[in-house]
Amino acid sequence: MNFIRVFDNGILPALTTTLKEEEGFTNLQIGSLGSLVYMGEVTGSIIAMPVYQKVPVKIVLLACIVLQSVSILGFAFSNGIYEVMALSRFFTGVFQVFISIFAPIWCDTYAPDDKKTTWITSLMVATPGGIVTGYLLTAVIISTGGPWEISFFLQVFFLIPIAIYIVSIDHQYLSLVIQENPVEEQETEEQKNKISKLNANDKKQRIFHRLYLERMRVESVKTANYSFRQNLSYLLCRGDFMSVLFTLTTLFLVMSGLQYWITDYVVSVLGHSKE
Repeated sequence: MNFIRVFDNGILPALTTTLKEEEGFTNLQIGSLGSLVYMGEVTGSIIAMPVYQKVPVKIVLLACIVLQSVSILGFAFSNGIYEVMALSRFFTGVFQVFISIFAPIWCDTYAPDDKKTTWITSLMVATPGGIVTGYLLTAVIISTGGPWEISFFLQVFFLIPIAIYIVSIDHQYLSLVIQENPVEEQETEEQKNKISKLNANDKKQRIFHRLYLERMRVESVKTANYSFRQNLSYLLCRGDFMSVLFTLTTLFLVMSGLQYWITDYVVSVLGHSKE
């Protein structure tokens, strides 16, 4: 899911010279299309916390996948209308960030202690992997004379089975908070019987159920009803958090600049062919 959701972040940088030639866009317009998706992610981050607190996670994920797909298709069918493209990029960022927030928290909650680092590392690697794949896929399509819109259609096509898979998962295995119930050191007979009664063919449900029970045994979740403002103030007062924040900000400033303009520089300044 993390891999597929960021395809479009790699597709657009591969289109810089194409959009200039076919649509007559300026550097400012192309740069803003690249920036708007991140502005959308910032906006989405602000509203994600209360949404996840009030709406079931399963519904949030499905809604965001559907709405992100609609937004991506809006870009593909924009017919070169800049305003439509800009709105599409902004809302794509808004809906993407819900998945960005969900995935690492889910891994941290349900991953076995001895595999937690591996799970989260794999999740983080998926993001640049998806961007690079989207870039390469678009480059191949353009170099072979195909329309660049195909890249966006393929992304939506790959999002469909993810949505179907989420529908088939029980909502309790997607919850970001394990229920605060007294937990026995050993599984109760009721829990053991529930696992044994699961259809042998339904291996997926058995795996999720085991993960769920394991996390319930390992830790008892202690939550406090802090407000969003209190949580934010706490984070902003932590030096380690602010150091990481500024480091990542600087890193993405450099990455986004290289990502969006390296192709244009190689073609326009160095004189290499797009193929």
